[in-house]
Amino acid sequence: MIINPAFSQIFNDTYKKWPEQYSTVFNVLNSDRNYEKWSSATGFGMAMDVDEASEIPDNDAVLGYDVTFIVGEGI
Repeated sequence: MIINPAFSQIFNDTYKKWPEQYSTVFNVLNSDRNYEKWSSATGFGMAMDVDEASEIPDNDAVLGYDVTFIVGEGI
């Protein structure tokens, strides 16, 4: 979505009037890359009771979602 540059300037000027607070709530990471890609996986199911000297069942990892953060030129 492309925003009219005039509206973008109005938004940026208004936004700068307020103190920055998001870093007190969120963990902010910096990057010098064009994009960052995060992947997730899980592999631990519910714990099971096993008899003594029985084989312990193992879990296979399950692929989660990929998230890509793209660096842009602003809003």
